[in-house]
Amino acid sequence: MNKFLIVILGILPLLAACGGDDDGGATDNSTAQPQQEYVMWNCIIYRVVEGLTGAEYWSSCPNDNWRLEADQPVFTSSDACFAAIDVLKKNDAVIYDNSAEDRARGWAVKLWCFEPDNKPPAVLSVSPAEASSSFPIEGSRLRVDFSDNMDGKTITTETFTLEDSAGTLVAGTVLYSYQQRAAVLSNDEPLEYASTYTARLSTDITDKVGNRLPEEYSWSFTTEDVPQEPADETAPVQTFELPQADSVCGLQDGIVTARFNEPVLAGAGAFTLENSSGVLIEGMVTVSNTIATFASSTTLDYNEVYTARLNGNLTDIAGNSLAPSSWSFRTELAPEGTWTPIATPANIAGRSGHTAIWTGSEMIIWGGYNWEADFPWFQYVSDNGRYDPESNQWSSVSTIDAPRKREQHTATWTGTEMIIWGGVFDRCLDIGCLYATDTGGRYDPSTDTWLPMSTVGAPSPRRRHTAIWTGTELIVWGGVGNDYRYPSGTGARYDPATDTWSPLSTINAPTARGNHKAVFDGQRMIVWGGESEGPVDATDGGIYDPVADVWTAMPSQDAPGGVGLYESASVVSSGTDMLVWLPEKKYEYDPGADEHLKSYVSQTRRFNFQNQQWLALPDGCNPRATPMAVWLNGRMLSWNSSFTLGQSYNEQLDSWAPITPYPESRAGGATVVSAGDVVFVWGGASEVNATNSSILEVSNLGYRLSF
Repeated sequence: MNKFLIVILGILPLLAACGGDDDGGATDNSTAQPQQEYVMWNCIIYRVVEGLTGAEYWSSCPNDNWRLEADQPVFTSSDACFAAIDVLKKNDAVIYDNSAEDRARGWAVKLWCFEPDNKPPAVLSVSPAEASSSFPIEGSRLRVDFSDNMDGKTITTETFTLEDSAGTLVAGTVLYSYQQRAAVLSNDEPLEYASTYTARLSTDITDKVGNRLPEEYSWSFTTEDVPQEPADETAPVQTFELPQADSVCGLQDGIVTARFNEPVLAGAGAFTLENSSGVLIEGMVTVSNTIATFASSTTLDYNEVYTARLNGNLTDIAGNSLAPSSWSFRTELAPEGTWTPIATPANIAGRSGHTAIWTGSEMIIWGGYNWEADFPWFQYVSDNGRYDPESNQWSSVSTIDAPRKREQHTATWTGTEMIIWGGVFDRCLDIGCLYATDTGGRYDPSTDTWLPMSTVGAPSPRRRHTAIWTGTELIVWGGVGNDYRYPSGTGARYDPATDTWSPLSTINAPTARGNHKAVFDGQRMIVWGGESEGPVDATDGGIYDPVADVWTAMPSQDAPGGVGLYESASVVSSGTDMLVWLPEKKYEYDPGADEHLKSYVSQTRRFNFQNQQWLALPDGCNPRATPMAVWLNGRMLSWNSSFTLGQSYNEQLDSWAPITPYPESRAGGATVVSAGDVVFVWGGASEVNATNSSILEVSNLGYRLSF
């Protein structure tokens, strides 16, 4: 044991002297690594003992000019090296590694011999090769293989570069692999097609012991050619037209459009329009990307069939001709109705968001808001009025004991009184800050007096609710409070004879909602549409029997459906049916413009009170986003909020006709009142303020529509 320890202690200094530390670079799996400033060889001494034939073998170092480490003596011969371990050769102890065979047979000592390395590194190969072509513009990398293990810190984006034919450097990333002795350059952005690039290696690149590349190394290559697109041999396809085929809503303006699945060009006579006699209509054809438009030089006739034709002179960019096609449509009927201005009130301000009711002899305007120049937000109005069409004069509504001024309330005529209830009676200066109310008042126009309404048992404060009169009671249902996202599904009945409220059953009631519509069929209240919590579309409805205090669901078969604007639907009662106009946003993708184009379509239905069934109605023309409607002597009259488009449904003829355009444009907020054999439209926002786009100019003008 003692001899064994002596031998171990004797050999460790020698092995330490003959060995080298790992420098932390990329290595192979060798058992030892020399200092990097020397070239390495193996020098093996092997001795067999333990009763076998004694023998020694060693291989001489390649030359006599070698040393163990930089700070050790230089040995001038291999004998000098072997003399340094002579003590081991004379010792009979067994020196072994971890193998069983060596433990039985003898010992082995591995030594390292070194000599200085002064040889510069060389480039062995590059990729892509010099003068090569078709190098991919992206997804490939430049590679350089070196002869020696290099100092990776000297191989950077400054010493390994790529430049285009103008000498502009290409941004990229450089990495070096110690195991593969290779450097790689990856460009950040795709290269240009069919272009020459030059890669350069600077002499600042060195190997691990500091030897530089002897000279700058460079090579050039060419990128791949521009890919050739396959020839376009596919003809364009028409995807949409307006007016659509078989439509009865063609406008007099004579604008006819066709959309295609790709950009098109129009040659002479490519797009024509002719009347039912085959006479060509004069006009101009224009093309914008995927849309071709025919614009008639003159207005078209009402209620006339026209045929649009496309032929092979309409091509795509590649020259492929469209297959000839045609479609026919009928222009709309001549507009109906005559507008007559009514008197302008002297002491009643213009407004928006008000209500209007017809008493049988007068129109009463109440509530709403307008803007004042010295206030940053709108103001509620209290100067309400009554219009007498017989005298064409206005008179004021008393403000004594009147409800607090407000908007988004309901106004309901009982036959003798106007009942105002709910709504918003104040706003903060911040947009969207609202205060809903559960208060109201009763106005008697015969005495020009107000009576208060009890709030005991009244519905919770709300707006955007509905209120209908049954003949004896006011029924309030639904609506939203201060936060429009959380509507109510409750309601109550108000008896003006006793000034008392009683709750409505909630069993089987429709889901909570606001902005819905409600009508009374003489026995039951019918609720439909609106917005549920979220808000999301409420696509169903319910029927309420006030005598039995019972709700039943409306049938869904043949009901309006799809993704509609249920909060904006027009609903009127004809006495026997509830008529519905449901607008719907529609988006069509235009591949040429790479965008979705918004348009509107509509669904029209009627719900029969007696049979409780949904029945079809012919579609109206000019779908709009926010229609409003009234019932007048067998007609459903419907407009968009700006009153620029109006349609009249004639129940007897089961057809639609346009309404003569309103004399003034509105930006919303006007009221429409059916008054026997005429309609009154009054007030509303007339236009956006010229100097402040957040302010709407309001109007106190009104018109009478008669047929």
